[in-house]
Amino acid sequence: FIRHFRENIISLTLTLCTRLDNNPSIHTLTPHKHTHSLTHFMSNPEDSSSTSFDSSNSFYSTTNSSSLASLTSIPVAIADAQVFGDDREVEEKIRQVLLELRDEEGRFQTLLDGPSVHIETCTDPKAPFCFRIQAHFPQNTAAAAFALFADIPARPGWDDICQDVVVLRKINPLTFIYHLKLKGQWPTTARDSLMIAAFRKLQDGRFISVAWSIIDNEACPEDPNFVRMHTRISANLFTPTGPNSFSLSQLIDGDPKGSIPAYVVKKVSTKSFPLTIERIKAAIPKDSNIDFYNEAISQFT
Repeated sequence: FIRHFRENIISLTLTLCTRLDNNPSIHTLTPHKHTHSLTHFMSNPEDSSSTSFDSSNSFYSTTNSSSLASLTSIPVAIADAQVFGDDREVEEKIRQVLLELRDEEGRFQTLLDGPSVHIETCTDPKAPFCFRIQAHFPQNTAAAAFALFADIPARPGWDDICQDVVVLRKINPLTFIYHLKLKGQWPTTARDSLMIAAFRKLQDGRFISVAWSIIDNEACPEDPNFVRMHTRISANLFTPTGPNSFSLSQLIDGDPKGSIPAYVVKKVSTKSFPLTIERIKAAIPKDSNIDFYNEAISQFT
């Protein structure tokens, strides 16, 4: 369950689930009341916002009204917003991520404060698999890290738990629908997930990726050899801290399905997350002049 969104679309949470065993009686999250249809995207490739944001699906649906008010008050200034057209659902997802990273409700507590990574876990019993991870990268640029994460098909090359990633639809140069398969490790079953991922740059210079599960069993039927996971949110915020350095903030929440106890995930995460951060550091392109974002934006015109 834990390496899934290295975010893509890393889903660190999803990686751990392939390393542990499960039981349906353990916590499960309420599924989305609505979701994008893959069939819809295939027939309407330019429409990336077929449904509006449903606050009942939010982590903050369990809090009081002031939390939801905070959610709607956070400004989301996406760079080059005009090229994306109607991008409301992505904007709401980003707004949700930024609020949860602020943790104004004090819902996270420290799980590990190590030399290379800081890990926090959510104290809300309704979110037993929700984590925040923070790490500093002193020798890499935010733009290069963003390029690594945005190259979804290349993930198996640097993520040892990722079996395959197939992009099923390129909605636009920075928004994708893809099928993710994670390797099974005895005695657990392999996992898979149908995901939508969006990569954006904010006007303040930060980069962000956000991904979540979608459901379309007709276009992407469940495979009996895999357990279909659910990811509520898997996000990466890349904040430049210098000419060749940046900080990474990750927010991961989902349901690996099956029987993985939350306390086991938390224990294993203290070893898994630091290893993941080191793999990310090794995989980030060393070219400080890499400009994946602007190259992608140029494809819109």
